Amino acid sequence: MKNDNLEKCQKALSEIVKDLEGGSSIELVPILTLRSSEYKALRFLVSLGLSTFILIIVSLFLPWHLDKIWIGACIQILLFFLLNVFSFNLLDLIPRKFFENAFAHIVDLQATKDFYQLDISRTKSRRGLLLYVSLFERRIQLIPDRALTRDGLQFWHEQTSELLAFMKANQEPEEGLVVGLKQIIQTWKLKYPKLVGDINELDDDVIINKKN
Repeated sequence: MKNDNLEKCQKALSEIVKDLEGGSSIELVPILTLRSSEYKALRFLVSLGLSTFILIIVSLFLPWHLDKIWIGACIQILLFFLLNVFSFNLLDLIPRKFFENAFAHIVDLQATKDFYQLDISRTKSRRGLLLYVSLFERRIQLIPDRALTRDGLQFWHEQTSELLAFMKANQEPEEGLVVGLKQIIQTWKLKYPKLVGDINELDDDVIINKKN
């Protein structure tokens, strides 16, 4: 995502937060991150696997004698480093179903970590809500505080799935997120209306993480 798109999305999310908190007791904290991890181990394995595969294919057409085996080793090392440089792009070329569980686990861990680090769980009303969006993994995590889960977590699971559907349906994921969130917060306002004497305890800033 380009920086101008990030700023545009940040501005739109900021307006949504103001709209929501003007008619609801929910204190929404959005985090928009480019990726939730550097995935060093995964990138290493992908680069190693692809460089080995390419070397095997090349060796079928350009065989070398046993005394020149070091040439093959040098080629693989060079390929490995070149592929590692572009490994994030390579991950995008490989079907995501192969990494879906790894992505889900990492995003869930990072979202939970941010929920507690930002003290979202320490408001008096216990109505803090983290919206964590990780663009590289194309995943969304909604983490509600205690007062928002008295009827269970099923509601928030459904809201997460609905938001994710909006993102996937739009050519620009961040635009889909904004469109979906504008609609969904109307449901939140009805379900969790503003309380008498409600105090805003959390910053309304939209957090942008360009690196993890």
